[in-house]
Amino acid sequence: MIEKTNVKQMDGLCKAGCIVSIISSGIIILMTIIYGIGALTVLNSIENDNITQAAKKIVVGFCVVVGLLQLLPLFFSINLLRGKANSNILAGVIALIFSGVIGGILILVGKYTAEPTDANVTQHSTVEV
Repeated sequence: MIEKTNVKQMDGLCKAGCIVSIISSGIIILMTIIYGIGALTVLNSIENDNITQAAKKIVVGFCVVVGLLQLLPLFFSINLLRGKANSNILAGVIALIFSGVIGGILILVGKYTAEPTDANVTQHSTVEV
């Protein structure tokens, strides 16, 4: 018995957008960590305790919020690449807002469709009679 499964197929634009979105989110997370460490190092050298404590809380809060927001495009782009997402619109909009214009636009412009295929048949197999 041959089972029919719905495999999500995407074109090169959608794949490229996911990859760009993943890379840019990773870079933003890395730069946020570096910025946070640098800012906390500078704030530790300042003598005024009241201002220093408030500034440390602001810097740590900013770094945590930016880092957590960058996990959204990572999650949605990885699910899109694996074929687990229902559509590319949500991943494209989130990538457009949080990780950059280029990745989001490429995801939105790309085609992401469900095509029924045979589970036991590979794409490049040929049968000779």
